[in-house]
Amino acid sequence: MAKPKTMPFIVIVPGAWCVAGHWEPFTTQLLKAKLDYEVVKLASVGMAADPGNAMQTDATLVADCLRTAMANGRDTILIMHSYGGIPGSEAVGMISEELSTTPNIYRGKLQRLFYVMAQVPRKDEAPFAEVIEYGHPQIAIAVGVHLVQCHSYSNFSCTDHASIQDGLIRHVGSGANFFQDLPADEAAHAVALMQPIAVSAFTQPVSHVGRTDHGIPCTYITCTQDVSAPPGWSDPSIAKLREAGFDVRARTIDGGHFPMLSRPEALLQMVRDDVEV
Repeated sequence: MAKPKTMPFIVIVPGAWCVAGHWEPFTTQLLKAKLDYEVVKLASVGMAADPGNAMQTDATLVADCLRTAMANGRDTILIMHSYGGIPGSEAVGMISEELSTTPNIYRGKLQRLFYVMAQVPRKDEAPFAEVIEYGHPQIAIAVGVHLVQCHSYSNFSCTDHASIQDGLIRHVGSGANFFQDLPADEAAHAVALMQPIAVSAFTQPVSHVGRTDHGIPCTYITCTQDVSAPPGWSDPSIAKLREAGFDVRARTIDGGHFPMLSRPEALLQMVRDDVEV
């Protein structure tokens, strides 16, 4: 009889303004299933001042987490949410470069990438640098810090806003676009957990790119009830991954921007299913 396949170690990269507490319903499911995980504590979130290299600092933290797991012989998957796709992709690029020069450097392997309504950067691209203009009246900072110009989208409501001051982006909205599919008390708790994020998390260019020559497959999960982003928002991210040569499985989950809060069991099942692919 074949030995049952075990789940790999799970590394989670939160989105903008977010901490481990925003993943608690999902990680509770992981604990119930006796699955090992780590939620990366983003350096860019909760900073007192912007150091100018927040994204790269976050990426290094993600890469270090992956290195530790794989050095210990753990096969690993990486789950990235929203902003987390930026430093997560950068970290994958760092690991890929190491594997290119020293193929057997790690005893474990990076088994699969999961992007959950996440941004996917190109090499040398600063995802939002072109639209961050302090005090510009046309710029609304929507949930996930997508920094969209509202007038360019029809039927798109930016009721969650943020203020930019002293190099930090603070969430100042009600959370209506983020957490519309949660009970009011849970939504209020999620908003209360949010912390400022450094502007350079979005303005620092990506210097690495997740290479495809190591056969790392990925899943992109679009949240069908996400009202924080305009319709079709995830399509360019999926296209960028395929353009880079990744084997992408595009999936959908019936939930808002935070399925780890509103649909934790469904999200875990989706991860389990794709790890078995």
